[in-house]
Amino acid sequence: MLGTSRSRAHEPGADPAVLELSFAFSPLGITYLAMLFVPNALWARLRSPEAAPTSSKENSLLLALERVGQVATTVAALVSPGSEPAGPARLTCLGASLVAMVLYELSWLRYFRTDRTARTLYRSLGPVPLPLAVLPVLGFLLLAVYEVHPLLLAAVVVLGVGHVSIHSQHARSLR
Repeated sequence: MLGTSRSRAHEPGADPAVLELSFAFSPLGITYLAMLFVPNALWARLRSPEAAPTSSKENSLLLALERVGQVATTVAALVSPGSEPAGPARLTCLGASLVAMVLYELSWLRYFRTDRTARTLYRSLGPVPLPLAVLPVLGFLLLAVYEVHPLLLAAVVVLGVGHVSIHSQHARSLR
């Protein structure tokens, strides 16, 4: 059901144990997905053969978690549960989420302006290790908190476990 009503539990005669969720298209989710997919598509076209990870060495459980998380995050990000107006805490989450995604874009820009090697791909951004793996997960996690979106939150946790772990293994293999 699409709309903005979260619950009818406060209506006269309504069962307070019944929670009616409604979902609407999420412009923020679409924006975040574009911020995620565009640089990844460019990377797939412009990467050096040396920078391509070798999936044959990846842990199959982590790879499965990453793939399930990618699909679930993409689908969940397309919709947003209608919720009450955001207070200061949720707005802070939105701001932090936007900062994470902008830093993610800057990390890609840094990569594309260099030699595009695997070492550059996994180089820290200040205190942030593996920024191309960590920052989008953090951005989507904070977006889920801002939108009060438990499905997106769960999907991002699954994605984060697989994605960050796999890229951490790749980075360690380069040392």
